[in-house]
Amino acid sequence: MANVYLCGHGQWKTKGEAKIFTVLPKGTTLKVYVPVGRFLGVPDAMAIIRGDEGAMGPDQVFGPYQSCPDTSLFPAVEFQGQFQAVVNTAGGQLYMVMAETKLSALLNQFAGNDIFWIACRGHNLDRQLKVVDNFPRVAWKG
Repeated sequence: MANVYLCGHGQWKTKGEAKIFTVLPKGTTLKVYVPVGRFLGVPDAMAIIRGDEGAMGPDQVFGPYQSCPDTSLFPAVEFQGQFQAVVNTAGGQLYMVMAETKLSALLNQFAGNDIFWIACRGHNLDRQLKVVDNFPRVAWKG
């Protein structure tokens, strides 16, 4: 199995959603590093990917056929270069989205791999997209 790093902005939307949980496919693991409702800073994210001594350990680990929140991953193009450099050094595959993408879709795409959710897990936040220094940035309102 390969390490797949899902990097970006993340949240769990439950208001008005028909499906808020998903099930991991056969041969797939998922590690998440902050509880629902919490944010993950970029320095912590980089330390996790590098495997630094003292880096945060997973808050939750899900295995095949286990249910987990169907969180959404959002673009974070402002960090793409940093994430790519650290994943190149650590090994594995970086995956970042260009539009909101549900974890359930990503689990199907990367079934059979060890998946690392390197993103926040905000809960029911309103997303606003702003452009700062020629980069689209996501601003969250709680």
